[in-house]
Amino acid sequence: MKISRYITMTLALLLSLSIIPFVQADGQSQQTLWVGQYYNNTSRAGSPVLTRIDNTLNFDWGQGSPNQNIANDNFSAQWRANVNLSAGSYRFWVRADDQVRVLVDGNEIINSFATNVVDQVLTGDITLTGGNHILEVEYREYIGAAFLSFDYANLSIGETGPDFEQITPPTSLGTWVAYYYPNTDLTGNPVAIIGVPTVGGNWGAGTPVAALPNDLWSARWETTIALNANTYRFSAKADDGVRVYVDGNLIIDEWHVASPITYTQTRTLTAGLHRIVVEYYESGGAASLEFDLVGLSSSTVSNIPTVNTTTNTNTPPVVTNSTVTIATGRLNVRDIPNPFTGQVLTRVTEGDIYPVIARNTSNTWVQINVNGTVGWVNASYVAFNNATALPVIQNPTSTSNTTPITATQYTVTATPFTVNIRSGPGTNFDDIANFSVRDTAQVIGRNADSTWWQIRYEGIVGWVSARYARIETGANIASIPVTE
Repeated sequence: MKISRYITMTLALLLSLSIIPFVQADGQSQQTLWVGQYYNNTSRAGSPVLTRIDNTLNFDWGQGSPNQNIANDNFSAQWRANVNLSAGSYRFWVRADDQVRVLVDGNEIINSFATNVVDQVLTGDITLTGGNHILEVEYREYIGAAFLSFDYANLSIGETGPDFEQITPPTSLGTWVAYYYPNTDLTGNPVAIIGVPTVGGNWGAGTPVAALPNDLWSARWETTIALNANTYRFSAKADDGVRVYVDGNLIIDEWHVASPITYTQTRTLTAGLHRIVVEYYESGGAASLEFDLVGLSSSTVSNIPTVNTTTNTNTPPVVTNSTVTIATGRLNVRDIPNPFTGQVLTRVTEGDIYPVIARNTSNTWVQINVNGTVGWVNASYVAFNNATALPVIQNPTSTSNTTPITATQYTVTATPFTVNIRSGPGTNFDDIANFSVRDTAQVIGRNADSTWWQIRYEGIVGWVSARYARIETGANIASIPVTE
């Protein structure tokens, strides 16, 4: 069932589970999904502050942390995955600051907890039979820089490594996380955890995934979506049982055998992020589930409030009564509302709140003020607060007063892992983007002692540490202008 086009969705992956689930991956041809749990201590004691799915284990947090709710120092994490591997001799690589441990099927193959080896590539070898294997990576961060890169390869068939290239975690629009269980009460470890675009399906006598039995199975779908203040109708049509939770409150409770029956409830919600959970079980015979969520108030159902008057000027009003909350992990702010030709001025982070200035004519982009930088963001990735009618800017042009920057003839390459691009030459400056391992970027300038390079990368201008961005051989450093 399709979610209403008026609903802005974003995957926040705030999973509150009492167990550590494993993720099924069908061989190396598919991405390995890791269930990561993050703790505000170095011993992984107590409940995790954050549980989420990561597509890769290749992080460079700099002087920061994985999440705003996790301290910059003295934190720890654990990732687990259940992957389907062919038989062979495997080598595992890991590089971390500070400590890391790697286990395969419970067998420890790498451990720097005792030796405290920091910022070095460590390896471990193991021979594996074909089939499912449990991979575990444990990590501790004390003080200073924090990073982790992990990879593995089957040496028996000529695979090589390490490959520490960053893969963006799944934060795509409209994605849910689905858990599938081989029983009717959502207990034990799920046989699969998968990102899906919608809830439910019409499976007939079959199942959503091959690992489930045809009867007597259950599933859970979770997401966090950004909504305007409105009254919403939740509906679920199920054969057999279904439950729906909104922000932890059970609003539909029909956990019983049934022919396809539609259940509905309405709830008035405030503007912002809301967590939706849908649970389902199949007893026998045909299996189907449809879920829908619709805003009922026509005056506020549109993601962007409109105003009848328009303006052709690119000098927008300084003040409106609206703000937006960023509802995705990282979001580009561009000089014009175009993802292909708009220059990236800066990036904003999930949970940040900024004043809204205007909108474009199609209601697909809004102009915001990011601490003095005025730019455009895609409206699908923000939630409105105190929404009011906004003036329209027709045919927007760049509002940036930045003088065009001329690049030098030199390039730098990110090595040995993905590194942060910062707003200035130092770890005390904000992280505005990532420079992927083995990618190259144009050099614009340097600081006085050449320990930081100013670069242009994918339309973003920022600074990278010379320690992790290697300049091309033979470059005349003295000819590169000092820009800071």
